[in-house]
Amino acid sequence: MVPAQLAEQLDALRIIGNFAAHPTKSQHTGEIIEVEPTEAEWNLDVLDGLFEYFYVAPAQAAERKAKLNVKLAEPGKSPLP
Repeated sequence: MVPAQLAEQLDALRIIGNFAAHPTKSQHTGEIIEVEPTEAEWNLDVLDGLFEYFYVAPAQAAERKAKLNVKLAEPGKSPLP
């Protein structure tokens, strides 16, 4: 499960992807609505957020925990699980 903010961003990606995969026409002009460069960049930003959440943040937390466990071992205290 991802945080609500990421879930909302993923839903937006789905909508942008639908514009790219299924050409949609404007009701006003009849022209196909294109995916804008900023929307493509948005996709990359969301991917960065997913990598941060699933890979970077857990690795950073594990590193902090390992350092604390070394510190706890010095006086003979129990390590964090």
